[in-house]
Amino acid sequence: MNGKSLGQNIRATREKYGISLAKLADLVELPHRTMSLVEAGVSEKSFIEYHLPKIAEALGTTVRALKNEELPSERSIRGELQELLDTGELRGNEELESVLALATADIRQRNNAGIPLSREELLILRDVSRANDGN
Repeated sequence: MNGKSLGQNIRATREKYGISLAKLADLVELPHRTMSLVEAGVSEKSFIEYHLPKIAEALGTTVRALKNEELPSERSIRGELQELLDTGELRGNEELESVLALATADIRQRNNAGIPLSREELLILRDVSRANDGN
């Protein structure tokens, strides 16, 4: 993905959630002008890649989603995980990302068969993630 497309995805996601450019810049601790250049795709690719995890976190999404690398089933699982986050069953975006990473292999295997992961399976993956992190 080129910088311009990535910048466009960042902007579209920011606008989707009603976050101003200034607010996003503050959240990722970048000057407003710099954030504007990132969205315009003018910044160096290495600079954008370095800041992308923090940008994704500030927007409540993932790097893979901003890069349009998620499968449709991953987006559906992300919605389910977001609900678990909203209800307090996940401890934050970091845990959400950890569970999503564990689920990705299952998602890809099941994608061809059209079988989604159930809520119960996601909770099991959450528990595995917590065990791996020592929490």
